[in-house]
Amino acid sequence: MTEDERSNKYWEILTNHLRKATPVEQVHFARWTNYSDKDILRWIINRPETDVVAAMTIYFQSSPDYYAGISLEDIDSHDIDEIRFLETISDRVKQGFYTDSNISFKGSDFLDNNYDFKNSKREIPHHMQIERIGSIDIPYDLPENFDEGLPNLVSEEVWELFNTTISE
Repeated sequence: MTEDERSNKYWEILTNHLRKATPVEQVHFARWTNYSDKDILRWIINRPETDVVAAMTIYFQSSPDYYAGISLEDIDSHDIDEIRFLETISDRVKQGFYTDSNISFKGSDFLDNNYDFKNSKREIPHHMQIERIGSIDIPYDLPENFDEGLPNLVSEEVWELFNTTISE
C-alpha cells in the first residue's frame, strides 16, 4: 500500500462512518478528533446533515478565543484561514444550516478562563455563546466503546490501516 492509498482509505473510513453517524457520535468525533486534519473538519462543516452541536464543538475546539484576541496587524495567512473557518461555522449556525437534534451545549465551557469578552479584538458572535438547553446531554468523557472520537470498530479499522506497511 502506498502513502496515497492509505490516505485515501483513511478518508473513506472516516467519511463512511460520519455519513451514518448519529448526532451523538458526531459530537464525540468533534470533541476527540485530531484537529490537525482540517480536511475532515471542513468536510463535516460543509454538510447540512451535521448536527449543530457537532459544528459548534468544532468551532469551540478550534480556539475562537485565541483568534478573537489577535490584532489585525498580527494576523498571518494561517490565522486568516482559521478565522475564515470559524466564520463559516458561525455564519452557518446563525443561518440554521445544520441539523438540530436537541443536544445541550455550552460553548463557554470550551473557552480559556482568561478570555476577555470586553477587550478582545474581535468578538465571538453572541449566537455562538448562547447556551443550548436540549433533551440530550452528552457527558464529556467518551463512552467505553469509543477511542479517539470513533466507535471501537471504526477506530480499530483506522489503527489497522496505520499499522500497514507503506510501499514506495
